[in-house]
Amino acid sequence: MNESTQDFSKELNKTLESTELGHIINENKNIVIVSGIVVLLAIIAFSFYKYQQNDSLEAKLADTYAFQKEVVTPYVEDKMTETEFMQKFETLPTHILETEAFLPIALKVTHKMADAGKNADALNILKTYYGKISSNTLAHYLLAVNYAAYLEDAGQGQEAISILEDAMKTKFETLKDKIYFDLGRLYLASQNNEKATEMFEYVNKNFPDSEFARLANLYMAGMNK
Repeated sequence: MNESTQDFSKELNKTLESTELGHIINENKNIVIVSGIVVLLAIIAFSFYKYQQNDSLEAKLADTYAFQKEVVTPYVEDKMTETEFMQKFETLPTHILETEAFLPIALKVTHKMADAGKNADALNILKTYYGKISSNTLAHYLLAVNYAAYLEDAGQGQEAISILEDAMKTKFETLKDKIYFDLGRLYLASQNNEKATEMFEYVNKNFPDSEFARLANLYMAGMNK
């Protein structure tokens, strides 16, 4: 592994460590699920395995690292304005946005933007990345959970429902209890009580020991008053 790749690995690990677990799910719900991070680390490990065998992936990872070092880090450290960052993001080569290694970068940047009240730019980044990365990947699935949370906070509940419904149909099981619970909340907010009840009951039946099952019961109790 060359020096550039080692630097990339260190920077990526640093990014993962500095990204709060709550941003992989919905930080507004204050429930941290470690399994999401565990699987994300598996994605990155697999990426490095493939890197050693695939010249195309090597180039993508190198370019991703360069963007992290030359654009993301200065922005996060307030050495680059958001306008300058967005200009560079909008010219970002598609092949970088196709990599799973871009996920921690997207989460880190959008978190900073959300903290600054720049939700529109955060949504733009998540929407762009969501549309580029393969829908068959776990990174796309984890991104969907985060993306839906931002959509909900922006008052785009129907769009959030659509994103989570697609995630619900995938083969991945990590965070499924949260996805069904969040769908229940969103259906309830859209006055679709029948679908809301269906989602909450699914959580209770299939994830009885989950914190989301307890919350689902509280919601259903409120619906029955």
